[in-house]
Amino acid sequence: MRKFLRERDLRKTGFPDGMTALHQILDCNERQRGTLGEMSVRAQLFTNMVHCETGNPLEVNFSKTEAQIPLPPIKRSAIDMSDVKLLEKTYEKIYPAARILQISSFCDKFKFLLYKGYRYTSSFINDQQASTIIAQWFDGTCRPAIIREFLQHDVVIQMENGKSQRITHILALVEWYARHPQHNRYSKPVEVWASHYESITPNHAYYVPIGRFQYNCVSVRYHVPLLRHQQDKVTVIIPLPKSTVV
Repeated sequence: MRKFLRERDLRKTGFPDGMTALHQILDCNERQRGTLGEMSVRAQLFTNMVHCETGNPLEVNFSKTEAQIPLPPIKRSAIDMSDVKLLEKTYEKIYPAARILQISSFCDKFKFLLYKGYRYTSSFINDQQASTIIAQWFDGTCRPAIIREFLQHDVVIQMENGKSQRITHILALVEWYARHPQHNRYSKPVEVWASHYESITPNHAYYVPIGRFQYNCVSVRYHVPLLRHQQDKVTVIIPLPKSTVV
């Protein structure tokens, strides 16, 4: 009964600007993942209006367009030391002028994320279930990747004023599609990429801040003709127009 009353009161609660996306999830009447119809009211629902791109963490944009909302189930997990090293390289790219003081060896892992009105899914096993995105590399270029895992993670950096600051990031562990010689076979925005993933990835590019997502995509396995009536299996990437980051 107490749980029911909490959920009823929460549905009636007014939400401030910047939390409308969270309100849409909570107010859903269907039994969808992440709604009050599926789960109990827990503090984790209200966490993570998380920034996480580049620049000064004191200048975070917490507007609704930047809301990054993990969807349950969320599991606390330890991180392998090899992955901690990769995260360190990522943070060094995010904060090139800052000193990394501490990187947590624990994180919150989850499979589903709501960002800019889209629900993203990660999967280590099934490529068809995992979301395909076009994300920004740290050199400014963009290319497609498949999402393997989401995690919320803390890092402590030294600010310009000498004080330390703990910052929470939401990142995606991804695999990048390898390039294909017929990359521009079709007209934009459709692109051709290899059917396999990059075998050599820079250490800083395994984990991608969610703020670097550029498009949500559809990926299709396809065969393109080569010389002498041969065919090559490729991946055709089609960005979804309405998913453009603004």
